Amino acid sequence: MSYSFQLVETLLNRHKAQGFEMPFDEIYLTRLLQFTQDKMLIRLNNMFQKYKITNNHFLLFTAIRSTGKEGIQASTLSEMLNISRVQVSRFVEDLVKRQWIDRIQHPTDRRSQYLVVTQQGHDFLNQVSPALYDYVSKAWSTISADEKTQLKNILGRVLTQIEIIEEGAGNES
Repeated sequence: MSYSFQLVETLLNRHKAQGFEMPFDEIYLTRLLQFTQDKMLIRLNNMFQKYKITNNHFLLFTAIRSTGKEGIQASTLSEMLNISRVQVSRFVEDLVKRQWIDRIQHPTDRRSQYLVVTQQGHDFLNQVSPALYDYVSKAWSTISADEKTQLKNILGRVLTQIEIIEEGAGNES
């Protein structure tokens, strides 16, 4: 485990040893998830740095590619990826300038545009994806397929519970 996380673990253990009431395991798991995500995102962003893009660019880019020739609207991307519309607009503009994606006019609604990946975009993704996928596979290789399934189920339940709590908090205001 990383040294920086060991410091957090030490602080949490000290807090617990001093008799403070706290949901230790839940806080520990929350911090462990945060550190894991932060480490992975730092590594991914470092991989993308030479292309002057971020992991969010790549996430948006691959989401657009997954829609095929039919494309996707920027507003749908914003909702799907939990990225603000302003950020999506910036990322889209950057990818359009690089000629990796195109905006296609909706056939019946002139106000609406769909985003599709260009051939240059496909070529770029085919070039960078293997290194990314190799890193992600190595990072997760320490747990079995069954453990991955369990983790997906567990994290899915936690995410659902967080959403339920947020909905309830929204009703209180």
